Amino acid sequence: MVSYVEGEGIMFSGDAFGCFGALNGAVVDHDMDIAPYLPEMERYFAAILGKFCTPVRNALKKLSALELRMICPTHGPVWSEKVGEAVEVYRRMSHGESQKGLVVCYGSMYGHTRRVAEAIARGAAEAGVRKIIVHDLSVSQPSFVLADIFRYNGLAIGGPTYNGGVFPVVEDLLKRLAGRDVKAHKLAWFGGFTWGSMAVKTIAAYNEKMGMTPVGEPLEWKQGTSADTLDRARALGRSLGEAILA
Repeated sequence: MVSYVEGEGIMFSGDAFGCFGALNGAVVDHDMDIAPYLPEMERYFAAILGKFCTPVRNALKKLSALELRMICPTHGPVWSEKVGEAVEVYRRMSHGESQKGLVVCYGSMYGHTRRVAEAIARGAAEAGVRKIIVHDLSVSQPSFVLADIFRYNGLAIGGPTYNGGVFPVVEDLLKRLAGRDVKAHKLAWFGGFTWGSMAVKTIAAYNEKMGMTPVGEPLEWKQGTSADTLDRARALGRSLGEAILA
């Protein structure tokens, strides 16, 4: 729900068009450097509104008939000179538009999955992908991970089998992604096991909800990573990179 002041072109938008981050002295966009706030608006959208892309698109259609001279959200800068840029962030993200790039997300107990993740990133770089971000899910804050996933069109995710499923920090991210509109992505996944193979099966089951486009076969290995496993990881990364750039 928003409030619009007719004749003045001012919209009090509540949480819409707001962002993370404290204001440092200035309140209105023309009195500050807005460069740090636009990525924080993207992070806010990914973390809070990522499930509601269709309602956001419908809301933007309604707003398109209004003259917007100023947007006053409940957090973040007041948009005056840069109203169009703020609205464009919501339009782009609600339509699933992304840059060509790769986010590699992993959880690792003993370092084997980390080595595979790094090999996949290396393969993607060999394929020509220049924007690559690797997240260790045991230390990366989820909202930053989600923002990067929304920002780039490729994702590789993996972890070891754990308690008949996948390592908890990996499953936490999968649950978050399953509740968001992230279908317009290329996806590769990977996972190791010792007794029973469940990591790659668990990720595959989550992708039935996420709806991303799989690239290549899931990469799986038993116990420690071998030279052959890392070679296959680089090959998977190259295939994923080619799909990202296609």
